[in-house]
Amino acid sequence: WNQLVNQDFVYYFKPDNRKNVAPVDSVLSSQLKNVQRTLNYYASNPIDIFIVDKDVEMATVNVKKQPGSVSLLSGQIVINVHASTHAIASLFRKECSKILVEEMMYGGTFQDKVKTNNLISLPEWLIPGLQHYLAYDWSAETDNTMRYIHDQYGLTDFDAIPSIYNDVKGASFWKFVAYKYGPNAIPTVLYMARVTRKFNASVYYSFQVSAKELFEDWQEFYDYGYSQDQKKPNPVNGIMLSVPHILDIYVASIDTYYTLEENFWGIHWFEHKLQTASKQKIMTLSRGVKPLPQFSGGIFKGENGVCLIVNAAKHAVLYTQTKAGVTKRKLDIPQVNGVGGGDGVFLIESQLSQSYV
Repeated sequence: WNQLVNQDFVYYFKPDNRKNVAPVDSVLSSQLKNVQRTLNYYASNPIDIFIVDKDVEMATVNVKKQPGSVSLLSGQIVINVHASTHAIASLFRKECSKILVEEMMYGGTFQDKVKTNNLISLPEWLIPGLQHYLAYDWSAETDNTMRYIHDQYGLTDFDAIPSIYNDVKGASFWKFVAYKYGPNAIPTVLYMARVTRKFNASVYYSFQVSAKELFEDWQEFYDYGYSQDQKKPNPVNGIMLSVPHILDIYVASIDTYYTLEENFWGIHWFEHKLQTASKQKIMTLSRGVKPLPQFSGGIFKGENGVCLIVNAAKHAVLYTQTKAGVTKRKLDIPQVNGVGGGDGVFLIESQLSQSYV
C-alpha cells in the first residue's frame, strides 16, 4: 500500500488508485468538517482511509463488537471508488461520527477507553442512532421506518420499540432534540453524559427536564407530525432518487426517464426503462465539459430526440439521442445556465451581471 498523509487523514491506496485520492479527499474533508461542527468536537489524530476499487461493501475495518462495547482499535474506513459520491459521503459520515463520538465519550488512548468504558451507562440505541442521524440526516427511508414503528408499535413507550429499530428510534431522538433545543443540544447531551456517566442525568443537566418529560415531548412531536401527514395524499408509483448523485432528470413518458449522474468515473447520461427495470448509459461526458447547474433543465425533448446541453471551454454543446446514435452540435453560445420550455426550447445565457434568453 502507498501512503499519503494530510492534516485530517492518512490515505492508503494501491498505485492504480493514486488518481482517486484527490477527489476522495475533497468529499471527505467537507464531510469531516460538517460532522465535527455538529458534534463540536475535533479528532485528535488523523483518520485512516483505505481507498479500494473493488466492488466490495464499504465498511470500517474493525473487530465486530457487542452492543454497549467500544472499540480499542483506531478507526479505519474503507472507501470504494465505484460507489457514488453520495454513498461515499453517507458512509463516511456514519463511520466518522462513530470514531469521533467514541473518542469524545471514552477518550482517544487505549488506557482511557479501558478505564472509561465500564463507567458510562448509555442506552444501546443512543450512539447508533446518532451515527444514523449524522450519516443520513432524516432521509425518506428513515422517515418511512419511523412511520411504520408509529403505526405498528405506537410511541407510548420508547423502550418498548424492538431493538431491531435502534438506529431509527435513536435517530428520531436526536432529530427531535436538535429541533427543540437547537443544534448545540447534541454535543451538550454527549458532554453531560460523559461528565455525569448516566443518560437520565445528562438529559436533566442539559435541558432541565426529566428523561420522562423529554420522551413525552418526543412522542407528541411525532404523533402530531404523522397524524397531520395522514391528511395529505400520497404519491403513486414514486421513484426514489439520490439527489446529490443526480445532476439532472427528464421524464419522457410514463415508462422512460433520463438522468445525468456523477460518480468518481465521470459524468454519465443514462436512459431508464421502468417496465424492464433497465438502465442504459447513453454517453460519458468528456473532460473539460461541464454540466449545467443541478436541475437546470439540461435534458429536454428536442425536435429530433431527447437532448442534453452542456458547456465546453468556449461554447455550449448540444447532444441529441437519435435512433442512429448520439449527434453533437456546437452552439454559438459561450455559456448556458438553464433551459426553459413552452412553445419551444429557450436557452438562458448569463455573463456576469447580464442574462439573455
